[in-house]
Amino acid sequence: MFLKAFDFNPEENRNWLSKVFRSWNGILTKNTTINIAACKKKKTNKKKHF
Repeated sequence: MFLKAFDFNPEENRNWLSKVFRSWNGILTKNTTINIAACKKKKTNKKKHF
């Protein structure tokens, strides 16, 4: 079902994929910024596990 959606309109799917990637990038960047800020606040040298 999911893969079938990729058959009929490649252009639309490319737009959809780029939208998904962009939103994921935004989420990851936001989380990373928050994590860095938290690390600086704590001032610890512990490595973060993702």
